[in-house]
Amino acid sequence: MAALLAYPGADHIARATALRDGVSARCAAAADAIDRHLERVQTLSPRALEEVYTRTFDLQPACAPYLSVHLFGEESPRRANLMTGLAAAWERLDVNTGGELADHVAVVLEHGPRLPDGEWGELVHHALLPALGGMTKALDAAASPYAALCQASTRLLEEVVHV
Repeated sequence: MAALLAYPGADHIARATALRDGVSARCAAAADAIDRHLERVQTLSPRALEEVYTRTFDLQPACAPYLSVHLFGEESPRRANLMTGLAAAWERLDVNTGGELADHVAVVLEHGPRLPDGEWGELVHHALLPALGGMTKALDAAASPYAALCQASTRLLEEVVHV
């Protein structure tokens, strides 16, 4: 899911299709959500998909891709605390965030499972799932195809992390 919620590459459709196929037996709700995303983006050129991503998450975004914004708002000391904690966790794991902030949803989905189980479970329960809920609402309101990926992420996390 991390790769699908990061800036899209030319292999976005192939990755989404492979993920859908890989999760279909374990979590039908996630597979269905990925199918909804694919229905909306499979006819787009890579450049058009990049433009959709940019409109969705980057330039005057319909939805910020940062967990802390959805949890605490943009100007909260609590946001800084979460960012600092995640930055320390990524440093412990020797993670290179590729220039993204520590709480970017793709960074957290990619590297969070490497955290100790209890730490990962708390991050999922207290930050990731609530933020994905806010992201899904914002993306649904903007009619973004990325809403379905946030829904799929939620379903997979609920299934795999058992929250």
